[in-house]
Amino acid sequence: MICTEITRLNFSFLEKLKHIHRECFKDIIYSDSSYKNFLDKNIFRTYGIIDTSNDNLLAFIILTTNQNEADIVSIGVTKNFRRNGFAKSLIYFCIRKYYLKKIFLEVSVLNIEAISFYINLDFKKIGIRKNYYKDMLGNEIDSYMMCKNVPRETF
Repeated sequence: MICTEITRLNFSFLEKLKHIHRECFKDIIYSDSSYKNFLDKNIFRTYGIIDTSNDNLLAFIILTTNQNEADIVSIGVTKNFRRNGFAKSLIYFCIRKYYLKKIFLEVSVLNIEAISFYINLDFKKIGIRKNYYKDMLGNEIDSYMMCKNVPRETF
């Protein structure tokens, strides 16, 4: 069993964040400056679950917050540690830390596993964004807009 903790990611995690994001989202390519922006504490809230024995980054969440609402920009877990509750832990950590009442996100209509995960966390489909994503071949992919209303007892 490994010992983990949730921590705010800083620039020392830049390469690890890029690696996991690219592992999770092969079709979504961000520039180096975008990854650096994700670690800018004035713009984004970026947290990770790290293995405390070796500082390996196992999972991450990138979100923006506005008062008691958030928009999840990206969330991912390295392949070897999926289905261990890390993504759920990161979402609920952010809910408690920022007293969130609503969380929004977009997810590819083709990402059935992620859609199922979000539905199991009580996210609801609230709309479709046409041609929101492009894959590596340039094909346009729609996304579902999803929202979670956070019950008061969560805090």
